Amino acid sequence: MDNMILKRMEFLLVLQYFIPLITPEVAVEKELVKNFQCSLYSSKAMNCSWLPANQTGDDLQLYYWYPGESHKTACSDYKDRAGEKTGCRLRGDFLEHDVYFHFNGTLNGVSVQKTFRVCPVHYVKPPAPRVKITEEGKDLILSWDPPDLAAHHCWVYILNYSKCQEFLSKEIRYEYDNVAVYVPYDLRCQYRVQVKAVYQESCGAGGSDWSHVELYGVEDLHVDWSMTVFAILIPAAVGLFIILFLCCFMKHREKLFPKIPQPSWILKDMLISNKEQKSSIGNLYVPVEEEVECKISLEKDPPLLMMQPDP
Repeated sequence: MDNMILKRMEFLLVLQYFIPLITPEVAVEKELVKNFQCSLYSSKAMNCSWLPANQTGDDLQLYYWYPGESHKTACSDYKDRAGEKTGCRLRGDFLEHDVYFHFNGTLNGVSVQKTFRVCPVHYVKPPAPRVKITEEGKDLILSWDPPDLAAHHCWVYILNYSKCQEFLSKEIRYEYDNVAVYVPYDLRCQYRVQVKAVYQESCGAGGSDWSHVELYGVEDLHVDWSMTVFAILIPAAVGLFIILFLCCFMKHREKLFPKIPQPSWILKDMLISNKEQKSSIGNLYVPVEEEVECKISLEKDPPLLMMQPDP
């Protein structure tokens, strides 16, 4: 009994050694591409992308077909990067059917094949909506065309718009062909509108990019008067302050910055003062003699009266 067990163990050890030698290479699954995914961007067009695996040859080919069909269609419009195929643009009826994708190529010199099955309507990437703005009475009508993918109830629209300094966002659901939103129109404001389509989780995944910003209204009327007042008053106040400061400085600059006398000036002042003193001593004032005119006239002596004795 023990001999039988030993023989079986020896057989298993030998078999474990030979199994890797007799296993063919094609039995090991190889990856030609990574991150393969497809997005439907219209009812008749789809984009698929992938990342090439390391050591993938230049002979990579992609084929696709619908379930129940035997004919395979080769990709005729590849996208490439740095000489490697990284995607394919497809045309066909992808809304009603799943699609099989088959890769064929070489990896490290070994022929490798890989097949994927994709349901296109489960992930969509439609173009960004084109927004139209029209004026009707006191309102603005914001409208855009829904994507031509899936049912209308599968879409939710995110509407962002601004008027003057007010920003608003709305989530809109429509089950009809025409999508329109009425917004009160303020003539003083300029309106900026953007829309994005989002695919509902109940229908799949994906969505569009944001649309271009659509403008409506006169930009000159879109003014924040408080900012304008500040923009005018602040420079005016600063200019007035500078003018007053310069006036005060010119008026009191001698007090603020008195002149410092230089030694040469002091000696010069002393010499000048000494000369003035000497000149004042040597040049005394001499009054001018006044000329007095005398007029002499001769008068005759009156006759002397004879004195007679009293009787």
